[in-house]
Amino acid sequence: MSESIHIIIPGQPVSKGRHRTSILQQCKKCGRKTIQRICRCGSEDLKALAPVNFPDKDTVSYENLVRLYTSLAMQEKEAQMFEGPLECHITAYFQIPESRACKKHLESIVDKDDNLLVEVNVPCKKLHIGDYSWSLGRNDWDNIGKSVCDGMKGIAWRDDGQISVGSVTKKYSDQPRVEIEIKEL
Repeated sequence: MSESIHIIIPGQPVSKGRHRTSILQQCKKCGRKTIQRICRCGSEDLKALAPVNFPDKDTVSYENLVRLYTSLAMQEKEAQMFEGPLECHITAYFQIPESRACKKHLESIVDKDDNLLVEVNVPCKKLHIGDYSWSLGRNDWDNIGKSVCDGMKGIAWRDDGQISVGSVTKKYSDQPRVEIEIKEL
């Protein structure tokens, strides 16, 4: 029987962001290195040294969150890092956007004898009838998979190249989270 593990990452899913590139420059006046257009000494006389790449800060934070919950799930199940080919299914549940939620619904307030006292409009988070529970947001499915898989690298598996079968599903929920199912093949 093959080993499997189920991991839940609470919170809004985050897509893998693009790396940012800036130019590392050296101030000709004081010699400091900076990526700003003006040195801390106030000089604008800078010499370009090299391009510098740095990751998106939201991606780094989210991948660290994925690492934390993956570590906790692996410890709880006393699982070892997967070594062979894997099957990985990721389901990303996004917060229901205001544009797709009911604005208000009618709620009746009754007394102990079920006599109607008042009807009030209260906000709700249910999808409109006829809407799909599938997420139509701008988060690309492949970038969600990248941020989750890169966050699990070195904890659940050596490299996400071990994944032979996989899927990413995007849905709406009133409890945003990511659920991951990993199985050995």
